[in-house]
Amino acid sequence: MTSKRVEGYVVEQSDTSNSRPSLVVVMPAFNEAEGIADFIRELDVNLARYRPHFVVIDDCSTDSMAQVLTGLRDSGSVNLHVLRNHQNQGHGLSTMCALSMGIHDGSDLVLSSDGDGQITGSDARMLVDRLTEENALLVEGVRIGRNQSIYRALVTRVTKLLVFLRSGSMPKDANTPFRVYRAEVLESILRDVHIGGLVPNLHISAHVRIRNLRLLEVPIKSIPRRGSDTLGSTWSKKGSVLPSRRFLKFCTEAIIDWRRRAQ
Repeated sequence: MTSKRVEGYVVEQSDTSNSRPSLVVVMPAFNEAEGIADFIRELDVNLARYRPHFVVIDDCSTDSMAQVLTGLRDSGSVNLHVLRNHQNQGHGLSTMCALSMGIHDGSDLVLSSDGDGQITGSDARMLVDRLTEENALLVEGVRIGRNQSIYRALVTRVTKLLVFLRSGSMPKDANTPFRVYRAEVLESILRDVHIGGLVPNLHISAHVRIRNLRLLEVPIKSIPRRGSDTLGSTWSKKGSVLPSRRFLKFCTEAIIDWRRRAQ
């Protein structure tokens, strides 16, 4: 192995041009029994050149996702490790747990994704390819063609504004869950920034822009949540044009958390 310094980071590089970095895919997931196995298999096929393995944080799902993941793991068709929260921790803390598992894995690269599978395997591979080919420190997948309600679209705009006000740089997709990191860069981010809380991806978006790290924002196609229910159970207000009380409560708590954790 050889190494080179990129913006203060020592990045390991193989001595052979045909060798590729290793990759761990980390994802928080809740009640994704219908779609998560096919999603992981699709990623495994498309990312085969990086010898991927997978870490899923099961946030105490109430459907059959635990059994689905156990069956997939025991089949030996993919390299899969599953951690189950003893009680529901919420998406933010489960995301932080997944990212922390990624940096302790020993792989060169960490691909983060939500478990609902709203990205194609080919786009996931493209994100990893772009990072390695263009010598970036991290890549953010910018979701294109999202089918959002009016109030969710408004929240998306607000998150971009929040990151801009804190960092001075406007992100294209402030809260995207689809990111690729060099492991040493992710370790530095998690060590240096006071993330935690409800919206860790927003804190990361702001932090990397404050530090002016070399990042790429790459458009990816947003596809519906996998499974028969394309809306999911997170906000429990299906079919309504108005936000649920749970969603409004989350947004209020997230804003309070964002201000409290200001850098």
